[in-house]
Amino acid sequence: MKNGRYYVFNELPDNLLLWGRAFVLRIYGLVLRHMFLVPRNFARWLDLFYWPLIDLLLWGYTTVYLNKSVAAGGINFVVLFIGALISWDVLFRAQQAVTVTFLEDVWSRNILNLFVSPLTPAEFLLGALAYGVIKQFITISFMALVAFWLYDYNYFSLGFYLIPAIFNLLLFGWSLGIVTTALILRFGQAAEVLAWGLAFLVQPFVGVFYPIETLPKPFMAVSVILPPTYVFNELRSIVLKKEFAADQIFYGFALNILYFVAAILFFNWLWNVVKDKGYLTRLGNE
Repeated sequence: MKNGRYYVFNELPDNLLLWGRAFVLRIYGLVLRHMFLVPRNFARWLDLFYWPLIDLLLWGYTTVYLNKSVAAGGINFVVLFIGALISWDVLFRAQQAVTVTFLEDVWSRNILNLFVSPLTPAEFLLGALAYGVIKQFITISFMALVAFWLYDYNYFSLGFYLIPAIFNLLLFGWSLGIVTTALILRFGQAAEVLAWGLAFLVQPFVGVFYPIETLPKPFMAVSVILPPTYVFNELRSIVLKKEFAADQIFYGFALNILYFVAAILFFNWLWNVVKDKGYLTRLGNE
């Protein structure tokens, strides 16, 4: 009814057409709005290309390894994969302990309050690392307990050999976390996606679920410069061959020291840039 009159039958199609056109235009406008944001938003590019590529690389090469291993026979994949999964979580959570701790202060707009206090960046990082170790101990214990309960797998059966492996993974995760935190300091919340994406960038190359020999040669060239590669090689060697190769842990540790020192220097450099240009104030107001 309009202006006290009912629409006649022959007016109905025109009105439906106008309503339908407006309906489509509103949806088109919303889609167009999101499309305009894609080139300007790094997180949207990750959704389009990064995560699908990582999934394809990781599980694609895992499948290749499984095909070869099934043909050879004699491998307990439950032990191999669950142990690898728990070990990977050590690395990932170590990175998260640094980066997400920092982001929580950004999200709560508390970052300026922290750094106008006597707290130094070094103290902040050390506090985040110490907190991360506590969280990591709880997380590993919980995952190991669930794995034992559900799959009859004892993650701690590796005994002493597990200690240097976990320490190496923690060290590399801390390096990634420090680098990610520095980038968020410099580029603001637009770089937040790195808190979840950076660790997974290296995952296909370090042989978490398969030996790096499964990869093409160009990828293997990347693998040999990443410390976790040697850790997962060592863990796989212990599980499959009952052998402990100390040189693998040593190479991983030596690379880890280089990465950790480089991460500290990188953080210190960007911290000075942020102070000089006043980016910290911008970060606190985002």
